[in-house]
Amino acid sequence: MMKKPSRNAFSLSELLAAVVIITVVSIATISTVTPLRARAQVAANQRKLTDLNSLAKAYRANHDKFPPNGVVSMIEAGLYPGAIPVDPSELAETLKDFKYEATKGEFSLR
Repeated sequence: MMKKPSRNAFSLSELLAAVVIITVVSIATISTVTPLRARAQVAANQRKLTDLNSLAKAYRANHDKFPPNGVVSMIEAGLYPGAIPVDPSELAETLKDFKYEATKGEFSLR
């Protein structure tokens, strides 16, 4: 009787099958997660917009005018928008999605 040689490695077809399976799972995951991230960003911006407009109204109630410099005026007046960072380097990055109209005292999305 001949002994069957032992197998210490995967065959090429097994490796290709594993790569195909991993690729399919990766594509499915990415296509599911990408829209969720976009929706989460939109929801976060809506919350920030609501906070900013509420603080602009509070500023007007306290000072009888709209904040002349938007968020900067509100921070200087002691109204801290919790969703917006106070650090100037982070502030510019966060506010790039918003525009402020000083005549109306309203923030809106760009």
